Amino acid sequence: MKKLTPTKLAVLFLLVAFVPMSHAQDSVRLLNGKKIRGEITKESPKAVKIIDRMGKLIVIQRDQIKKVRKGRPLKKKTRAKLAALTDKTAQGLWEVAAWCSESKALKRDSQRLARRVLVLEPDHAQARKLLGHVKQLGVWYEDAEKAQAGVSAKMEKDGYVFANGGWIQAERAGDLAAKPDDWLLIDNFKWRPLADVMWERGFEKHLDTWYPKDQKHLIPKAKSFGKVMDCKIHIAQVGSSLVYTVDSREDALELATTLDKVRKWFCKTFEVSTHGRFRKLETKPMNTAIVLNDMDQLIEFGTKKQNAYGLSEARMKYERKNKQTLWRPLGHAHIKSDTIWKNQFPSQLGGNMMAYYFVREDIDLPAWMWVASAHLAEVAVMGSARVPYFAPSKYDQKRVEESRAPRNLSDARDAAKGVSSISLRALMGKTYNGLTAEDDAVGMVYMTFLLEVYKPQLLKFITARPCGSLFQRFKKFFPKSLEEIDGEFKAWL
Repeated sequence: MKKLTPTKLAVLFLLVAFVPMSHAQDSVRLLNGKKIRGEITKESPKAVKIIDRMGKLIVIQRDQIKKVRKGRPLKKKTRAKLAALTDKTAQGLWEVAAWCSESKALKRDSQRLARRVLVLEPDHAQARKLLGHVKQLGVWYEDAEKAQAGVSAKMEKDGYVFANGGWIQAERAGDLAAKPDDWLLIDNFKWRPLADVMWERGFEKHLDTWYPKDQKHLIPKAKSFGKVMDCKIHIAQVGSSLVYTVDSREDALELATTLDKVRKWFCKTFEVSTHGRFRKLETKPMNTAIVLNDMDQLIEFGTKKQNAYGLSEARMKYERKNKQTLWRPLGHAHIKSDTIWKNQFPSQLGGNMMAYYFVREDIDLPAWMWVASAHLAEVAVMGSARVPYFAPSKYDQKRVEESRAPRNLSDARDAAKGVSSISLRALMGKTYNGLTAEDDAVGMVYMTFLLEVYKPQLLKFITARPCGSLFQRFKKFFPKSLEEIDGEFKAWL
């Protein structure tokens, strides 16, 4: 459309906005039988000007007209509103149309004024919406039915056929029928080859799965890992959590998202950002999770490939029935056969984040603190803690399986209440193999208590520079003795 000058626009505005006693639903019958309905804005001996139902100003020569019919004029209220109008623009006219639309009695007037707005501004979205117009392929239609008919005519003329809810080139219809998964319906309108669309959007395909632009740099890593392990490997990264899996891309993404939640939970709970020298723990180092099919794959990976994937200090524990895993501080490989394997990854990361956070010099992180952090991470992202960390060989199999039952904080608290003797001093002195099932529950609840009641002291205890033995360190930052805190803990329970 040719752009109007301000002067011509002003003249046009006067023409369409202030038509004295203008009539609604006027009509002009042509000599060829065609009838044009709309609103007549001006008549002269030579021509008639009329705004049709699509908001287009048409000039019809008198020698082409058979008959002119006038409809009802605008309501008195509408004419008064127009007379008081000071904004001489399409928007000003639209505001009057919108005002009319709020009254049932002025509905016809609102439609007429909306068409006048379109004479001044053909793509005025609000006016088009009020009139019920529909835009398809860059063309405005009076309603959805006419839009569909118009589009169908154009598409068929251009060599398209309608199939499976969309348009496709006639010669490709057979391809769509044979392999519908290879096609993508764009905007519920036209079928396009999926590969073309994905490449245009920056995706790359790996093992029949499309990886988005921000993840496709991971594909070489997945291919390399798959070649090493002689199997198909999918990969995903969310934040600083990287996952390799023999399952699907969706599974890798789900686990990476879970691990990212663990990291965020830990950093928020233990206020990592407030300790300058630990702030990098929010993003570094990368934590890696590897999901394998069976023990054979795990042993092969553990014995041959650990160095290449950041697990140089890993320890294989396949001699234990319930420890089918390979791990290091922020890396963890596990097989799918274990019923709780999905809990293993967030649990291990929760404990290992604590191991990174705890500052020591010739002092080991107390085992119960690692385990408590692991369990709380499980609860935070999985809803319950299921991974046992006491030595299975010390208990019969039934006891071990019972320990795998889901346990939330409420369950752990109930279990802790049933323990006759609770001693933080005893907990501090225990190794991983020395922890019992009771310690598993008590430690989880004790950590919750310390975070709630003694959080500033606990964080200093964890992050302070080395200052003697474990108990000297505790004494420096906690205002009370271990035994006094035990008493407070029991009362808190």
